[in-house]
Amino acid sequence: MRSKRYYYKLMVALGLLLGTVGADPAIAMPQERENFQLAQQDRGLAGLCRAVVRPTWIWNARPSAGQESKIRALEPGKLVILDEMRGENGWIAIRHPARGFVDTNTLSDDPNMLTEPMNDKCAFSRSEIVNSRESACRQVAYRERNGLRIRVGPSADNFDPIASVFFGDRVWIVEKDKNMRDNDGREWVEVTAIQKGSGPRRPLDGWMSNGLLGESNLVYCP
Repeated sequence: MRSKRYYYKLMVALGLLLGTVGADPAIAMPQERENFQLAQQDRGLAGLCRAVVRPTWIWNARPSAGQESKIRALEPGKLVILDEMRGENGWIAIRHPARGFVDTNTLSDDPNMLTEPMNDKCAFSRSEIVNSRESACRQVAYRERNGLRIRVGPSADNFDPIASVFFGDRVWIVEKDKNMRDNDGREWVEVTAIQKGSGPRRPLDGWMSNGLLGESNLVYCP
């Protein structure tokens, strides 16, 4: 009759065998997992993909530098690749589609917001720095022939118009919680539109009326 010591050794050997064959590699090799996490931390945001959520510009330097200039426009749905570990003062370097700097508030880490194919040289990863995940797109629901004016500031009395938008046109909200009401109860929304005409499609920033209390000139884009 075999002793208890024999069965104990048998159970230990069986446990080691099962642990080697069926274990998750990430659990079986904690050192490799730790090395991978450290490598990701070292890279920060550099090399990650982001989707543009509203019309914006690529700048040659962070706009706070004082000698910045615009390189090219970016439309919503375009893909950019980040090129530094983390942003600074609301701006971050990119290397695709051109080298420069973009406003982090115009970027999303949600690949579903892309309107072009994914780039196989980068990947999306959630972060706390560039994480706009709600669509900023709105469609004009105002049907009058004269359309709505986009103005330099949030008032029809104090700011000149710089453009007009009409039923079905699209604009993009800059900050959804930044709306203002004037003395007449009219709500003003800061938006970015795309400049119309035969020239390049460029971002145009301004303010437009979203209607009086209980009204809305804008709806979510379909």
